[in-house]
Amino acid sequence: MPRALGFIMVRDRLFQMDLMRRKNAGRLAVLFGQPGVKRDINTRTYGFYRIARTVVAKLPYEHRRILETYAEGVNNYLDNTKALPFEFTLLNYRPEPWQSEDSILVELGMFDLLIAWAEQEERMLSVMEKYLPAAMVAFLTPDTDPFTESLSGSAESLRSALPIPVAAFEKALAKRPQASQQSANAVQLRDFMIQILFECKQID
Repeated sequence: MPRALGFIMVRDRLFQMDLMRRKNAGRLAVLFGQPGVKRDINTRTYGFYRIARTVVAKLPYEHRRILETYAEGVNNYLDNTKALPFEFTLLNYRPEPWQSEDSILVELGMFDLLIAWAEQEERMLSVMEKYLPAAMVAFLTPDTDPFTESLSGSAESLRSALPIPVAAFEKALAKRPQASQQSANAVQLRDFMIQILFECKQID
């Protein structure tokens, strides 16, 4: 099963998988040059690539074998595919074989991303609560929707979805100070991977 999962996943997500392991190992600058240096420095400070190797080495055999079998499936596809996704042609490189620690690298990166999202959300809410009317904040930050309601059942919402507070929006926009753009720039949620993909698509 892990071998088939690796084969199917890499067939559909090869570039994303390779980009994630590079990002989490601090190896983006190899492909993107200077734009990736700062991110690589931060990532290497965390030492995810060292942690990944240590985790794999300490795993029980049956768990390590699952990662190895998954990697076999990924590499079987890499060895036999006749055409790589266009991103590899665009960047002029071929992906390296998948290793067991690469799967751990991806997991560590996802953990880091979730932590970063939590921090960014806290910062965003703080700025919104300081500069926006309470009605606007409540409308813009619901913690529920029809999809989550169907999953959570009768769980009580802390910030239920509300009708658009038109009057509050009109009042806030009418009194918007000139420095509002500077305040908006204080909170940036731009993801580096999205930026890289966007910049790649601008290349003729």
